[in-house]
Amino acid sequence: VDGDKHNLDCTYEGTFLDIINTLANANVSKVIVAINKMDAMKWSETKFKNVVNFAESVIKSSGVDFNNIRYIPISGLSGENLTSPCNQCKWCKDCLLDIIVQESGGYRNVEGPLRMVINESTRQGNGSIVSGHILRGVIAERDNVIVGPMMESFVVKRMKKGNDMVDYAGAGDITELLVEGPDRSIGKYQVIGNPESLPVGVRKFDATVKLNTFDMSIRRGTLMQLYTWSGNSPCVFARIMFSGVRDVHVKPKKLSGKVEASVEIILQKPLVLEIGATGKNLGKFFLRCNKTTIGSGVVTEIKDN
Repeated sequence: VDGDKHNLDCTYEGTFLDIINTLANANVSKVIVAINKMDAMKWSETKFKNVVNFAESVIKSSGVDFNNIRYIPISGLSGENLTSPCNQCKWCKDCLLDIIVQESGGYRNVEGPLRMVINESTRQGNGSIVSGHILRGVIAERDNVIVGPMMESFVVKRMKKGNDMVDYAGAGDITELLVEGPDRSIGKYQVIGNPESLPVGVRKFDATVKLNTFDMSIRRGTLMQLYTWSGNSPCVFARIMFSGVRDVHVKPKKLSGKVEASVEIILQKPLVLEIGATGKNLGKFFLRCNKTTIGSGVVTEIKDN
């Protein structure tokens, strides 16, 4: 959140309260709030505490109760207190990366099939330099990889973690790769996988969604925007199969209020998705409509790809 403005503006579309409600709908129990632009506030502990108190009052007024919420001062512009403690912030001993590692328990799923989401990509000579977050599995130099949903094959020629050249990287690592293959640009939010478990693009799937739509009604065909690790796409509910108690099959014409439903979703463009039970990161998503987060969901069945 933007600590300088002291109104909890966030760095992406959506208010602080909107995001808190979204996390609550997704059953998130641990939250880290990064207070940004602390360099503009001269790393003042008093100003930091003022923002924290304001944030806690907003959370309390929303009725949301998290098991664990932690606040950390950072500067996104200068990169201070992100990956190492800041010398100018003597009153805070931890950096953002320290907090993330502490709260995640350090678990890394290196045994699952490779999934790396690309955050940045630039062309270089006969190849591309891509960087991103490895969600699952291991990747090594000279590996043959598949980029989805474009489904093109590339070879890893060089790897870097931070400023160090490496031979391999695994789940949890932020990694930069030089890959060579077809003369095609690799886009942001594409997903790198291995030939044994292809990162296939999906257009139609079933999901369980939890909605909080007191100000609107969602019907079949209502245009929404779906967000997940592998990008975002306009979408609609093609079918609303039941609502409320799972053993009572109700087929409502619309959904409103706070409700859980099983739906069939159709995307305007393919995204790499997985069933939530097996692909934790790529199996979850958020839904937005009219610039408001209206709920979250978990993929239960892939219908078409």
